[in-house]
Amino acid sequence: MSLLGGAAAAAGPAFGPAFAQTEPPKPAQIVANLSGGSMDTAMRKAFFNGFEKKYRIRAVETSPTDNLKFALIAEGVPKDKLYPIDFDRAFKNLDQIKPAVTVWWSTGQQPAQLLLDKEVVLAIGWNGRFYDIIKKGAPIEIEWNEGTLKQGSFIIPGSAKNLYWAQKMLAELSIPQQQAVYASEFGYSGLNLESLNFVDAKVKPYLPPQYLDKQFWVSDAWYADNGAKAAELWNAWMLKKA
Repeated sequence: MSLLGGAAAAAGPAFGPAFAQTEPPKPAQIVANLSGGSMDTAMRKAFFNGFEKKYRIRAVETSPTDNLKFALIAEGVPKDKLYPIDFDRAFKNLDQIKPAVTVWWSTGQQPAQLLLDKEVVLAIGWNGRFYDIIKKGAPIEIEWNEGTLKQGSFIIPGSAKNLYWAQKMLAELSIPQQQAVYASEFGYSGLNLESLNFVDAKVKPYLPPQYLDKQFWVSDAWYADNGAKAAELWNAWMLKKA
């Protein structure tokens, strides 16, 4: 049983797995994307090259998982050619935006809250977090182009004492109508694409499956082999002065 989510960019008066932004004094304008894949020219320039130098308004996750890939995309690397990750090229690009990052966030709610509080106008974050505040009326928009797709899973341990009921629960969660309920509430859809047939039309624009052709998957296999090295290089880079 898996759920689909991702990083994306969102824009608002001030991030999903989503870029977010608004240009003062137009807090509801969108300009960028993370969860959100290959950014178009305007998005790339806005997020990595120019906008933040004027406003210094970016919120970025303090993690290499998405940022290394986004940096390579900003360098012009096609989203289907990101692996193996070229660390030197990625960090060279990140060096350019580091001075303009207002907040390095570490919890999923932070980018959404920063946008609401107008502390930033452009943020990378998880689409479900942005969806939550959009439902509540926040003037935020999500850019999905070149966002990152990630899969989360429910797993039954081999030593589970209630194996029968665990299997029954996963079977229930796999029903498309049930996945539609979850997607409508949290913005994370299941991998049963039939669930989209049971989602309200107003919700569909906020779900990752609507934009699969624009995004790219995180390579779990690559990170299994190289995740420790990526984290080590990232931590060393974060300690360097901008």
